Amino acid sequence: MVSRRARALQLVFFVAALAALLWLLNKVGWSSIGQALVRIGPWGAMIIAALGFSETILDSMALAIAIHQPRSGHVLFINAIGALMNQILPFDLGEVVKAGLTHRMFPSGTTIAGTIVWNYVFKISRPLVTLAAALIGLFGAQQIDVKVRYLIVAGAVVSFAPYLLLRLVLRKGAAGMLVRLLRFVRVLRRDPERILAKALDVDATVAGFWRDRPGAFLAALALQVGARLSSWGSLFATLRLIGLPIGFIECALLYAAMNTAELIITLIPARLGVAEGAAFGIFKLIGLPPQTGVIMYVILRLKSLGTTGALAPFAFLRVRRAAGSETSASPDEPSAPPRQAY
Repeated sequence: MVSRRARALQLVFFVAALAALLWLLNKVGWSSIGQALVRIGPWGAMIIAALGFSETILDSMALAIAIHQPRSGHVLFINAIGALMNQILPFDLGEVVKAGLTHRMFPSGTTIAGTIVWNYVFKISRPLVTLAAALIGLFGAQQIDVKVRYLIVAGAVVSFAPYLLLRLVLRKGAAGMLVRLLRFVRVLRRDPERILAKALDVDATVAGFWRDRPGAFLAALALQVGARLSSWGSLFATLRLIGLPIGFIECALLYAAMNTAELIITLIPARLGVAEGAAFGIFKLIGLPPQTGVIMYVILRLKSLGTTGALAPFAFLRVRRAAGSETSASPDEPSAPPRQAY
């Protein structure tokens, strides 16, 4: 009954968000969106796409380091499908899809732990860049109301909350706690002790990542900061290409506000339409044309869907090949054990 209610509630949110998106697009005008796309042109589209691909590649390199896999091309495809799912599914459920595919492609005890570490680093890099952008806007964008600037800085500080919460959960042993809970409610009935042992192993690997591999941690953080800067560049390039005369400092404040809104959006059981509505409100708050905010986000969404969608299908192809090679392995000639990541 709870599951049906949850699905019904999610469907209601999805329909409401889709209706809001259609209302916004009609308010902006389909002709205005078409004119913006024409103004961008093929060369502008290539610039935006290049920034989108660079963001995906840098994030994938960070994930490859976290799970200690030299085959970064395989990781790129899996990371792309996770990012693609996050454009559609609420609560960043694409990360669950990514963790499952990563573990299936690289069946090692440390793969899931590395994916958890990647998300942990992401929750550091994103608020760091958001706060830096907010501070640049606070002291540089003097033409924007000071109350609005301080509000955005406050939001940037609050964006560290997911990092602090995840840090607390990981210190308590997230995987072990989850398995114990599932065992208590009798969801796990088949060999729960073995699953719990694996979960505790994952917790130990995550807890010791900084101690055992500090260089890898800093490299993953640097790459993710680079990915966030690429996202910042995408926003700035899109606005300039569609004809908005916005400066770098004013764009920094806008980027910080959009990132803070994205944090709140992850708590809403819908994706499409919600972010476009947030862009409409943020542009109006800052004093920019709100219709331009909707157009900007539509273009950025098309960029994300295009760049990740071009790479995502290869993830399933790679996983199917890996599963096929495991199935076809001879009992007399067992496949080599997975490479130890740590």
